[in-house]
Amino acid sequence: MSSETVNWEAIARYLAGESPADEQAAVQRWLASNPRDAETIAALDDALSGLALAPTAGQGIDVE
Repeated sequence: MSSETVNWEAIARYLAGESPADEQAAVQRWLASNPRDAETIAALDDALSGLALAPTAGQGIDVE
């Protein structure tokens, strides 16, 4: 992954905790080498975490 070609599906799986180990490692390497993008992804993660969902609203949601 590079800043120019962000794999948003991989990032979505990473944020949802659905990444396979190799993809998770790739996303973490990309975040470590792209601090500005890492800040953006962290802000996105914070925003998603702050959404007020009903306890069952997120059930059955798959990012693929």
